[in-house]
Amino acid sequence: MKEYSLTTTKRRQFIDITAQVREAVVESRVREGLCVVYCPHTTAGITINEHADPDVVHDIDKTLERLVPRDGRYAHAEGNSDSHVKSSLFGPSLTVGSGEAVALFGPNGAGKTTLLREVARVLADAGITIDDDLDGSDARVTVRLDWDDRAFHGQALGTAGERVRLAGEAALDAVGRIVDGALDLELLAVATTDLGAASVALAQVRYGEDTVLIGSALQGEVDDRLAAVRAVMDAVNRKLETIL
Repeated sequence: MKEYSLTTTKRRQFIDITAQVREAVVESRVREGLCVVYCPHTTAGITINEHADPDVVHDIDKTLERLVPRDGRYAHAEGNSDSHVKSSLFGPSLTVGSGEAVALFGPNGAGKTTLLREVARVLADAGITIDDDLDGSDARVTVRLDWDDRAFHGQALGTAGERVRLAGEAALDAVGRIVDGALDLELLAVATTDLGAASVALAQVRYGEDTVLIGSALQGEVDDRLAAVRAVMDAVNRKLETIL
């Protein structure tokens, strides 16, 4: 169970908790089950509605005030009877069950597809293709991730001697295209070494503002770039199991 504490700044206020619910679902690593969102407070409720147009929340708020005015004739002595009634109209919890359909509306890039992917856990393993384009000492590394019958390309530019790091950066670029840019990811470091006829890699990926993800990979052939890409993908999957 994941708990969050929220602070309101107004007597009546709607707070979007989509990000917190999404984080809890991803971190739970539950592949199939129920997501119950519960608020243990008698003057607060939970509902699902669109967030693209702020006028919707405004209309709901004004309608609640019209139906249940603050200065109504109430017997409760604490002066917040209207809050109790309004929260009862919404209810203290919401449950989204396995197999239930949830409609999401919003502009392109709002994160609708990413949210469904993370909650439904339907992301498949991605195939990897790496290409180098060398021009003297300059290099452009392209990583192609084959996922869901589509090809997502990521690129990174640098010098020929940086091709391992560039492969890792290109992999993160491709991941960003898969999730429509909804994740804040940055490659901090990647290191590889040969182990007999194999390659070993470690990667550090920054997720959000202050989370560092560590990934590792053992590639069954001497290919430092491929090992680096797999280590980066392993780091991403530490937070979002499994996106790739």
